[in-house]
Amino acid sequence: ALWFGMVKICLIIFGSAGHVWLTIGAVCKGAEGESYLDSFQPSMCWRSKFSLGAGALGVVLSFVTTATVAIEWKHALAVQAFMSAIFVHMFSFGAATITGMGGPAQSVGDLYYATWLAFACSLVVSASCIQQFKQQNDGSGLKYLKSENTNRHESKSSFSTSGEDTHSANASYTERQSSTPFVAL
Repeated sequence: ALWFGMVKICLIIFGSAGHVWLTIGAVCKGAEGESYLDSFQPSMCWRSKFSLGAGALGVVLSFVTTATVAIEWKHALAVQAFMSAIFVHMFSFGAATITGMGGPAQSVGDLYYATWLAFACSLVVSASCIQQFKQQNDGSGLKYLKSENTNRHESKSSFSTSGEDTHSANASYTERQSSTPFVAL
């Protein structure tokens, strides 16, 4: 549902940016036909083109991701994680350039709200991916840890508690503890 929402939000960005571009496109061409977009300046023209590109790229990538989730492809979570990372970076930069002073969405409107909503939604999608990765790893990781803890407690309780035996038992327990492989949750 979040990815389909991203498709809609990116369509709004693309449509609003297209409207802005149609309004200022003639101004962005010089008298002799040279384009002011050739230089990497954070001008209104460049920012408008960026918002068009971000909207178009967002529509395509979020639609592809929605399709991978819908068909339940086995690598859908990896695709979602990769796309969410792209979206977070693209819309964090986009929120600053598109809605900042001199940008096409410097005044409140559809493009302004859609850009910030896309940024917020991309953060939610990223958090959802992280949560899904944790849930997948918790199933196998917790079983391993529970069996290790059970074995440790059983072996620790079977040691004698008198004098020299306690020292060697604690050293043996510490050695086993340090040799246990690390399991990331």
